Amino acid sequence: MVLWRQRRIRSGRSLFAGAVECLLVFSGRHFIDFSPSEFERPQRANVLKDLVLRLLIYKKLEKHRGCVNTVSFNADGNILVSGSDDKRVILWDWETGNAKLTFQSGHVNNVFQAKIIPYSDDDRSLVTCAADGQVRHAQILERGVETKLLAKHQGRAHKLAIEPGSPYIFYTCGEDGLVQHIDLRTAASTELFTCCPVDDSRPYMPFIHLNAITIDPRNTKLFADLVLRLEIYKKLERHRGCVNTVSFNADGNILVSGSDDKRVILWDWETGNAKLTFQSGHVNNVFQAKIMPYSDDRSLVTCAADGQVRQAQILERGVETKLLAKHQGRAHKLAIEPGSPYIFYTCGEDGLVQHIDLRTAASTELFTCCPVDDSRAYMPFIHLNAITIDPRNPNLFAVAGSDEYTRLYDIRKYKWDGSTDFGQPTDYFCPPHLIGGDQVGITGLAFSDQSELLVSYNDEFIYLFTRDMGLGPNPIPSSPLSACSEASDISLDHSATDANEKAIPQVYKGHRNCKTVKGVNFFGPKADYVVSGSDCGRIFIWKKKGGELIRVMEADKYVVNCIESHPHTTVLASSGIESDIKIWTPKAIDKPTLPANVEQFKPKPGGWMYGLMTPQDMLLHLLEMQGSPEFNESIAGRELLEFLLAFNANSDASSDVAFNANSDASSDGGNASGPEDLFS
Repeated sequence: MVLWRQRRIRSGRSLFAGAVECLLVFSGRHFIDFSPSEFERPQRANVLKDLVLRLLIYKKLEKHRGCVNTVSFNADGNILVSGSDDKRVILWDWETGNAKLTFQSGHVNNVFQAKIIPYSDDDRSLVTCAADGQVRHAQILERGVETKLLAKHQGRAHKLAIEPGSPYIFYTCGEDGLVQHIDLRTAASTELFTCCPVDDSRPYMPFIHLNAITIDPRNTKLFADLVLRLEIYKKLERHRGCVNTVSFNADGNILVSGSDDKRVILWDWETGNAKLTFQSGHVNNVFQAKIMPYSDDRSLVTCAADGQVRQAQILERGVETKLLAKHQGRAHKLAIEPGSPYIFYTCGEDGLVQHIDLRTAASTELFTCCPVDDSRAYMPFIHLNAITIDPRNPNLFAVAGSDEYTRLYDIRKYKWDGSTDFGQPTDYFCPPHLIGGDQVGITGLAFSDQSELLVSYNDEFIYLFTRDMGLGPNPIPSSPLSACSEASDISLDHSATDANEKAIPQVYKGHRNCKTVKGVNFFGPKADYVVSGSDCGRIFIWKKKGGELIRVMEADKYVVNCIESHPHTTVLASSGIESDIKIWTPKAIDKPTLPANVEQFKPKPGGWMYGLMTPQDMLLHLLEMQGSPEFNESIAGRELLEFLLAFNANSDASSDVAFNANSDASSDGGNASGPEDLFS
């Protein structure tokens, strides 16, 4: 039996951009752990065949006293669980070869399958089935391991299948032909059916002896049920200001966050523990923090409101940060080249896009993003809020900001000797009714694995573009279309387009995006869902196809800015004005209903909130307007005051100006966190 460890494989991306780390087989009384030990982490694609040819035995895991019938990784891939004819279950640290835990399964015959339940409080819940027909639940407690009987088959129970992403639901099958559904919340087993032959030609076989069962992990109907059961799993509380960025590492077992307190925290999100806390070296609010892939999670890059782009390296003696590049104005976002441990891009409010290579610590100023024509003399460049890279073609990246266009660039057209002007995009994207309008901007971008592009507008809606919806390299500005100036008039059916016209982008509506710079993201195994935060403090989830709003979740008292999808499973991380991070998993028993009239929101482009991208901006605007009786008496005025009070309460410890010893130490481009910052 062969099992691939898939933590570092990304389908549809730069295929096998890092090494496939191991392959396991088992035979007889021990495991043989194969890994490409002659071959250290190739950096690019098309290496699978070479890796397979280089497989060698890495380790033998020897502790069972009988045939080993089952091996299975946990969700993070760092623990292997095995079961044997000796009726024992063992949890292994397969990389070191050590047995972390050995216990009696409670079965009275050979263990045929053992699996760790996902999101089970640090891998403390397992389910097993065996030749005695029993299906059992094992819970790892402080005082030891407790097992209990959940269900029984008449005859051997060979296999079980856990519902993808669920910490409660799984199915079993046995030689009695019975398929059972088991819910760990109630310990209830439901006999679904007995599998029978297709006709009466086999009277000697009243039922089918079942040996195997599996669940389609990409079944959208199954995932839809999981989406409807999302609820808060944990709150991660350590920051002392608004949390502006959350991001998972490639394996999905670590979450990194950055905040107005200028600190970066690495979390074990399943336990809720902060693994590492350190000062970022920035002198203003941290806007984005990401872990570089294939760096053993020891290399991070950050950007912030001080315009700085920095690298943090986690060393044995502590964390060292250094300045890599600088923007004139705030640097909102960075984008890492898929599969690369070295290359990433940044954008800032100065309109500048930079390419950075960590091998040389060199930053290359690619271009400054300018308006499409001279009709906006007041805007010499585009204030960029978002940048993203196409995972299917890392040569393509998109940027967007203070006008209506998303611009797509091809890095292959850049001449590294600076001999050509690289500022011309290869394509532009914009909904037809917004072309020529000067009252909207873009706050968030995201590419799917299918190269679809999500664009989130402030004071407007979210749109989904496919490559055939581009306007070309030279869009012609025009006045907004009078016939369809409302986004609600746009057809939601991609097929409902004239053969001679461009396809119309899918629209997603119901949320509010007026107060802050909000991201947008895809969710689900095939990016079947779209997720966004909102000014109303909720998370909104739509079906990608058709734009149907299916879920609204209360997530912040004020505003939700960041939504991050787990790279492998049904988990969301969210953050906003409050100083905590919320982890969402599908553990709710009851399915919620949508709030009434939630989709009736219609934005008013050009309102007084336009252009106020951060709470600091709003505070300045409030000071200018506070003498106005109309403003003081308006609902909007009262809402803004409440919002700013909440922001200030969370940000007392992280004001925008920090002229102290720490800022002086970091202004020279280098910073080393002291021991008090680490693991505190």
